[in-house]
Amino acid sequence: MATAAADLPSIPRDLHGCSHCGKDQSELQEPLKRCARCAAVVYCSKACQRSAWPSHKILCREQISDSEAQLYRELGYESAMDLVKAFNQWENTHYYSMAVIANCAVYKQGGVEHNLDSPGALLIGLKSRPDLRDDNPSMAFCVEYSKLVDGPVDDFTRAHWERMVSEREKQEAHIEKVWPELNFAGCIPTLTIIDAPTGHYPIIGNYPIFHRLRSEEDDSLTDSIFTDIAFMCSLCILLGYIFHPPREAGQVEPYVEQNVRTRKGWKPRPADEKCWDVLSGPRNRPTPAYVTGWSARALWTRFKELSGICERSEVIMAILRGD
Repeated sequence: MATAAADLPSIPRDLHGCSHCGKDQSELQEPLKRCARCAAVVYCSKACQRSAWPSHKILCREQISDSEAQLYRELGYESAMDLVKAFNQWENTHYYSMAVIANCAVYKQGGVEHNLDSPGALLIGLKSRPDLRDDNPSMAFCVEYSKLVDGPVDDFTRAHWERMVSEREKQEAHIEKVWPELNFAGCIPTLTIIDAPTGHYPIIGNYPIFHRLRSEEDDSLTDSIFTDIAFMCSLCILLGYIFHPPREAGQVEPYVEQNVRTRKGWKPRPADEKCWDVLSGPRNRPTPAYVTGWSARALWTRFKELSGICERSEVIMAILRGD
């Protein structure tokens, strides 16, 4: 029997705020504390931990149903907590790429104003790659699709819509308070679905969306640029490259790293310059993977002229880290 998303509890994407009330560390005098049993969620107080226990115990318990166990095995994990830990590590590693994918989806499908003013959400489908996880944690998942929907589309999103909107509003208020000068438009509620043969595992979160730097009146070329940039970010994740915002003045393309195994575990190191050749495709002919046929660097040059997510890299990184 398939395990539907509605049968499983939703998991907050990050550990920057209390997993029950959502308060950020900046709002608290005492540090957030992890659940001692699973270490996958954090709380601001014992009261929040007690209140969250009825739903959290479904994930934290040692005994799980046969159907749940089958789902986790298909995804390559022993338990929900193992899956959540792997996702958090992977998502934090690739947050810039995922945020760019989210912004491109918003730009292409209705624009910033339409998507942030309407009760919409972003659906992201991931595929688990357990065969690569031990070799490289940054390759534990790959992106299969991303699409926007207008409001709740099924029982799961309807059941959790209020919480998705609440988390979105809290993050928007925090970003607007700390960085009022930023070209920030708002956050898009996100439902990430990790697919397996017998079901799927849902994770709730949101991504920051930035204003366009040019008019939202798009032509086919602009639309193709957004398509190609989103595809490149997905390809980057698939190949194990890690995109970061540009770090140097005048730099157009992302700063790129790769995980390298060391005696102390996996550590990010600057990627070789040849990564841009890999992402651009074969030399001396248009890249079939990209609609525009442009090189990877040429695409980023044009994208930087279109999207505010490429500006103020130090602030963007602070937001992505949850500072």
